[in-house]
Amino acid sequence: MSDLYLILRHRLEAVKDDWFEIDGKVLIAARRRQGLSREAFGPMIGVVAKTVERYEKENRVPRQLLPKIAEVLELEIERQEPLRVTVDSPPPDDEERLGRLERLAEENRELLVRVLGLLGDDQEAAPPGR
Repeated sequence: MSDLYLILRHRLEAVKDDWFEIDGKVLIAARRRQGLSREAFGPMIGVVAKTVERYEKENRVPRQLLPKIAEVLELEIERQEPLRVTVDSPPPDDEERLGRLERLAEENRELLVRVLGLLGDDQEAAPPGR
């Protein structure tokens, strides 16, 4: 495979991300709701009528034109926050989890004994299950 083919293939995959998929019927309905023909709408977003027709038929618009199209057609764009996953440390193994749970249980038992002591109950709370 030639380097040129690999570069072009990579570029074509990147170009794919430059488009936003939108149902052509939605575009047509929104354009008509505004009383706009393709010939009137095209120059408002910087393209010709034939390009508007292509956007409607192919069910996609260039990503950089989406804000302008939404503004002219009074469409609302819902933006999703990108999902971000970070891993600070590897997940703990079962023994480490068990150790943490045992420490938390002991801290909670000690706290319960103190609370009961403050409430006037001098009896030490027996740990559950013992």
